[in-house]
Amino acid sequence: PPPPPRPPPLPPPPSSDLLLSLAGPVTHYGKLSCDDTLISKVEKRASGTGWKLVYDKTNTKKKLRKYPDAKNDPETIQYLVHRITETVGSEEKNTRLYRPFAKSYSTTIIERTLGEFKEEMHTNPKAKSAPGKFFTIKLHSVAHKMKKDWIKKCGKDCKFRPENDLFQQRN
Repeated sequence: PPPPPRPPPLPPPPSSDLLLSLAGPVTHYGKLSCDDTLISKVEKRASGTGWKLVYDKTNTKKKLRKYPDAKNDPETIQYLVHRITETVGSEEKNTRLYRPFAKSYSTTIIERTLGEFKEEMHTNPKAKSAPGKFFTIKLHSVAHKMKKDWIKKCGKDCKFRPENDLFQQRN
């Protein structure tokens, strides 16, 4: 087979005249956050007599998806129960448990829990052997992380509260 084609040669570096013509007043229009991307371009001046360096910033922060809350909407509750059973599994005893979860917690909390469940599904043996139990533990933990109480009273010393998780405190 013939050798692959060579990539095109790199353009020559800008001449020192171009670099000297770029020196000029620096204007600053605001701070960059960690979510911003700075884009720089070299453009010809409108007068055509020289070049200018133009900066632009764009915000790359991802907008969080907003999910509707189930509360008393039977359609949303049914949707959440379906999402959980589809991801976790559909044993009859677990399906009856998922309905109160869907009524009690926001869709955002449940979707976040499903995401964490999927991440750990392949690495955590507990997730494979007892997925319903593992999902319930995950949901309990995520609910406390999101400053929500668990469905049942679990107290201030609940092991799923972030402040009581010894492993988290060591990291």
